[in-house]
Amino acid sequence: MFKFLQKSKNTDDDFLIKKREEVSKAIDENIKIAEADIENIKNLILQNEKYKTDFFNSLYNVSIYTSIFDMDVSILSEKYVLAKREYEKKLFCRTLALTIIEFLDDINPLLGRDLSNQLAEANLNSHIQPLRSISKKFAKYKTDNEQYLRVIRNKTIAHKSTDALELYTFITEIDNDKIYQLTIDLKEITTEFTRLTTKIIYSIISFMKKDIKKRSKR
Repeated sequence: MFKFLQKSKNTDDDFLIKKREEVSKAIDENIKIAEADIENIKNLILQNEKYKTDFFNSLYNVSIYTSIFDMDVSILSEKYVLAKREYEKKLFCRTLALTIIEFLDDINPLLGRDLSNQLAEANLNSHIQPLRSISKKFAKYKTDNEQYLRVIRNKTIAHKSTDALELYTFITEIDNDKIYQLTIDLKEITTEFTRLTTKIIYSIISFMKKDIKKRSKR
């Protein structure tokens, strides 16, 4: 949805306003879905606490973490697209760089080996390879873009530089379109990941129901 707005800078104002309203509504809907997903996963975590187990808590944790990230970057991207001031756009790009770097630092450690091992233990092996494939995509994205994004994060949003003129010069030279495109690219991976974790969670629920039936027959 953001790709369209990015390519529509010179179109009719009324048309743009309508499209921007549609984007805002789509983001509102996505946030509602993400919040509902988080609530559902929270119930699974609470159920684990009730039975004193950590069964797939690593999956639940990374699923919630990714949903929070997706909501954050969706809102920041919307604000970037709607911003009219150039400095305002730079601010949202700096915040996007910070948000992306923090996510990349955390996502693969959160995935880890524990999740693959738990999938194998639950006989959900069909999900292991897709999970590893997405993990590699996150790792490649970080390898390709970390240096660029971390410099922006460190020099501008974390205010590592005490040279104010250097800071201002660096901010004005930020490539807005590049950061925005990097955001879109990462969102595509997180969307793929969310679809996969949703499938896995449904498989887990099915596994748990079968396990409960087996136990009730004993």
